[in-house]
Amino acid sequence: MVALKLIDTVGSGIRRMFIEQRKRFFPLPDYVIEPEQQRVEVRIAGRILSEQYIHGLMQQPDLSLMDVLLLDKVQKRLLISADDARTLRARKLIEGRTPNIHVSAKVAQVMGEQAQHTLNKGLDSAYYRELVLQHLRNFTVCKREELEAVLRSKLPDVLSDAQKRNRVKNLLADLSRRNLIAPERKGPGARWRLVPQK
Repeated sequence: MVALKLIDTVGSGIRRMFIEQRKRFFPLPDYVIEPEQQRVEVRIAGRILSEQYIHGLMQQPDLSLMDVLLLDKVQKRLLISADDARTLRARKLIEGRTPNIHVSAKVAQVMGEQAQHTLNKGLDSAYYRELVLQHLRNFTVCKREELEAVLRSKLPDVLSDAQKRNRVKNLLADLSRRNLIAPERKGPGARWRLVPQK
């Protein structure tokens, strides 16, 4: 790091490290500071996740160094504090619910990552409801696992498998409350079908 002029032997602090990394379009380091153990851990990514992303961030004059650091963390899918998330959300730089936050449409457009933004954000709930209803129109009755298979690839990329299963569960509950579908019986192995509409 001395040879790369990222630090000097006297040391000029964490701030200089971030500024130099940013100037050179290097991935930004992540610090874990544990005062009670008098310990600081530095994690430096071995590769740039998206060169276009980093270059785009650096060219935005309205972004402070702290904004860039936080957006870099969001891009790496690392957690940020609730206060930081609130600040970025108020400035329309991020979207989504914690812990599944992602950069906003505004940032994605500047970065040229519109497609990834749509995959992260997911689609309107009406779209998912229609997929379930169309599947049941085609096949009359099916298990929840089958509906999960239909929806899994359509749900946002930022969701884990467990979160996707939970999203399907909530979607089925919503459709059931709307009296559009109903299980043939309760419990494991329940099979879903359309409710005849008057």
